[in-house]
Amino acid sequence: MSTIERAALSLSVVSLFAIACAEESLSPVATDPPTSTPTPTSTGGGGSSETPPTPTKVRDVSFRNPFGEVPDNLLADGDFELSISSSDGQYGWLGFSPSGNPLALEAETGGLCRSGLRCARVQKGNGLFARGTAAPDGAEHRVSIWMKPAGEGAPAGGSMPCELADVYVLGCDSFNVLGGLKPVASPDASGWCEINGVANPSKRALCLYVEIGEQDVLVDSATLLPLEPSANRTKVSRQPRPEQRARMEIVRERIRQRMMFGSGAPPRDPRLQPER
Repeated sequence: MSTIERAALSLSVVSLFAIACAEESLSPVATDPPTSTPTPTSTGGGGSSETPPTPTKVRDVSFRNPFGEVPDNLLADGDFELSISSSDGQYGWLGFSPSGNPLALEAETGGLCRSGLRCARVQKGNGLFARGTAAPDGAEHRVSIWMKPAGEGAPAGGSMPCELADVYVLGCDSFNVLGGLKPVASPDASGWCEINGVANPSKRALCLYVEIGEQDVLVDSATLLPLEPSANRTKVSRQPRPEQRARMEIVRERIRQRMMFGSGAPPRDPRLQPER
């Protein structure tokens, strides 16, 4: 085949490819029709658009520590995490009726409490006894307990809305009263009232005795903490009224009756008694 013939053949092949490509067509990928974007409505203030509606809040999320938020607390169970149970047993908190009879503690949970997962709900006129110990090395004690009116309605107390209970620091065994705590003038933003004071050093274990006032309350976040001595600090000194002392004596006897060994020496094993 001559050079001219080869050139003609190559030109024919190229022409055929060109025709085939010209005849072939690809269908476009199907797409949804474009949606028109509404033109923002101008308010006349620099071209700003309409403000979208504010979403409605569904819930609040919070984190709680069920193991106590104050590691050096001298109270056995200041935040009520382990004491909500029947009136039997050895617990950090014990509940009592106005007549001094043991009561089971009622509980509230979750967001109603000030801290942790549990707090106590105490009806008006009832009492509480909290077990604790004393600070070492002759340190003073900073004592605090928080309360809030339970349920709806305006807090009682008139000009002193935080006068919700009488709280005393006393010796756990002797019930000798060191003094009563004082409430703050007004509750915090969440409605909780702090009742607090400073107690002298003690060589014996200290406890709290509480009598609730004229309305049901939530009780939480009680602390008994070591505090460096200071001569200028106002110490607790208010003493209970005669009728309160009488109730204290009843509660003291109830506690002694439920203690494992009572007020005397531990019981002796009869097998170790000498034969007569």
